[in-house]
Amino acid sequence: MSNKKILLEDKITFGKYKGLDLKTLIEEDHKYVVWALRNIDWFDIDKEAEEYLNEVFEGMENMNVAEWEEYQIRILKKKV
Repeated sequence: MSNKKILLEDKITFGKYKGLDLKTLIEEDHKYVVWALRNIDWFDIDKEAEEYLNEVFEGMENMNVAEWEEYQIRILKKKV
């Protein structure tokens, strides 16, 4: 694999999210992105994507249960 950093608009080329752009993946399953960064040597994201991941992650950490449930409902509606 190349050493090119993955941009927010780039499509994921592997795994269960193959074909999904990085920005959408961060919004839907930011933990998968964190896992990939930790476990896949060639998986690397650019500075803008890293900042966006941090924003989304911090937002998730500060959600209460009701907000989290509302967020999950929004994600499910997008998939339909």
